[in-house]
Amino acid sequence: MIHPAIDREYFSNIRNGESLTGELPSLLDKAVEALTAFKSAEKDIKADPTQTEAARLLKLDKLFKGRVAPAINAAMESAKSLAHAPMAVEVAKAAKLSHGTDSADLILASEVRAALARMEPDARRALIGEAVAKGDTKTLSAIVSAPAFLSNIGVDEQHVIKETYISQHAPDLAGLSEAARIVATRSEQTTVALAGVRSEFFSDAEERLIVSASARAENAARHTAGHAT
Repeated sequence: MIHPAIDREYFSNIRNGESLTGELPSLLDKAVEALTAFKSAEKDIKADPTQTEAARLLKLDKLFKGRVAPAINAAMESAKSLAHAPMAVEVAKAAKLSHGTDSADLILASEVRAALARMEPDARRALIGEAVAKGDTKTLSAIVSAPAFLSNIGVDEQHVIKETYISQHAPDLAGLSEAARIVATRSEQTTVALAGVRSEFFSDAEERLIVSASARAENAARHTAGHAT
């Protein structure tokens, strides 16, 4: 592969990360294949003595716009979407410990927090530990869905409560936060790499030249057609 950040192996061996990378590896392969094919075709097109310079540029323009640009853009959009992986994981975790929004649910959550806040620390820890072990989402959702001080606990303790519950009752999400962070970082690197490879294969100067030549050729064709009629 041309760049480590667009090598599909770059995304392997991420713990539980396969579901986060989605279709990006195959899209990256298609982008690299399209770029490679373009460079190969470019040599043949430029070496064709039967074509004028304008005709050669038009062929390159059509090839790039028809195959290369769409492949790169699709991979870049997929890579950009992975930047939201950490947030998606946290939303999924929060959904495991969310309570209803009607008045009865809100009142119950408030009463749970108030009761916990009045408890002695040892009694509170014991109750929370029991709630985690039993998967008591009514109690736990009341704790993690509001500022920690309302339950008379620390922010770090609140985080530990949520992560402990997830590890015990939602193992599919356990450990995904770190995987999501890695995937998001690599998606950013991939986006940058794709832009760099795009420039490597097809410089901005060449692109402007082809677009300009294409416009000139189209204008000439219209002008010729106009005189013919």
